[in-house]
Amino acid sequence: DRGPLCYPFTEDVRLNSNRNWFSVCVHKYLCKRLLTSTRTNRIFNMAVAQNKSGQGDFLSVLTSKKALAQAVSGAAAQVVATLILFPLDSIKIMVQLDHSLSAIGILREHIREGKCGRLYHGISSKLVQSPQQKFQYFYMQTLLKTLYIRYTNASTIPVRDSLALGFLAALQGLATTLPLDVVTNRMISRAKNKSAGGKEKAPSMLETFLGIWEHEGFVSFYRSLNASIILCINPAITYVVFDKVKAWVLNKKKGNVQYLTTFEAFAAGAFSKAVAATITFPAVRAKTRMTSSEKIHNSEEPAPGMIRILKDIVHERGIGALYTGIGPQIWKGVLQEALMLAVKERIAQVVTSMILGSEK
Repeated sequence: DRGPLCYPFTEDVRLNSNRNWFSVCVHKYLCKRLLTSTRTNRIFNMAVAQNKSGQGDFLSVLTSKKALAQAVSGAAAQVVATLILFPLDSIKIMVQLDHSLSAIGILREHIREGKCGRLYHGISSKLVQSPQQKFQYFYMQTLLKTLYIRYTNASTIPVRDSLALGFLAALQGLATTLPLDVVTNRMISRAKNKSAGGKEKAPSMLETFLGIWEHEGFVSFYRSLNASIILCINPAITYVVFDKVKAWVLNKKKGNVQYLTTFEAFAAGAFSKAVAATITFPAVRAKTRMTSSEKIHNSEEPAPGMIRILKDIVHERGIGALYTGIGPQIWKGVLQEALMLAVKERIAQVVTSMILGSEK
C-alpha cells in the first residue's frame, strides 16, 4: 500500500490529463518518486508503528522548539530583506510583464518623475506573504528533517531526500501564500500601468483582494497553481545547496562552530539562490504572467495555463525570451536570499538561545 499521500496527485492527473501534459508528468514523478518511494513508505510505517507502541512521541516533534526557532528567525529575517529590497521586486515584475522595459530604464523614469514611492506599491501584502511563507517553510522543513533522522537513524540526509523534504515543506504553504502573491503582483502591475498624471488613489491590499474575488472569482487566486507546484523545488534547491556550502565551510573551521559569519552566510546564500533561480526561471516568468493578468469572472475563454504562456513566448520571440528579465530576477533573488540568510544566521543565535535556553 503506497498510502493516501499520492491520491490527490493521481486524481489531479486524471482531471487534467487533456489540458496540461507537462504538469501531468511532474505530478506523476512527484507521486512516484517523492511521495511514494520505498524510503518514504518505510519512514511513514515506522513512525506509525512506533507511535502506536508508545516509543515515538509525535507531539514533541510537532511542538519542536528547534523548529519554532528556525521559523521565527527565518520570518524575521525575511521582513528585513523585504523592506530593503522590495523596489527590486517591483522592477523585476515590470520587466517580466513588458519585454520593452529595462530595469535601469524603469529606475531612471521613477527617479526623474519623483515617484519612487510607486516601487513600494504592494509591499503591504508582501510583508504578510513573505514572512508567512518563510515561517511555514522553515518550520515544516525542520519537522520533516527531524522525523527523517529519528525514524531512519541516519546521521546525514542524502541530497535527493533533502530535495524531497524541501519540496514538501514548500508545497504545504501554497494554500495560504498563493492568494497573497496574486494580490502583490496585481498591485505592482496596476502601479506600472497607471498613467503618469493620474491622481486616482491606488487600491489597498484588501480592496485589491476583494476586487479580484468579485470580478474574477476565487479560483483566480490559484490560477498559477501548476507553476507554483513546480516552483516548490526552488526553495528546496536553494536551501539544500546552502546547507551543503554551510557544512563545508564549518568543517574547515576549528572548534565547535555552529553558525556562519555574516559575510559567509551572504556569499553562500547568493550562490545557492543563483543556482536555483537559473534552473527555474521560465516557470517563474510564466507564474508572473498568470498572477498579473486579469480575467473576467464567468468568461467563456479560459485563462491561459503555464504551458500555453511559455509556448506563446517562444512562438513570438524565440526560446531566448523565456529568460527575459532574468537579470533583475537574479539580482533581486540573490540579494534578497543572501541578505535574508545572513540576517537569519544572526537572528537564529539570539532566538535559539531565547527559545531553547541552554539546549542548542
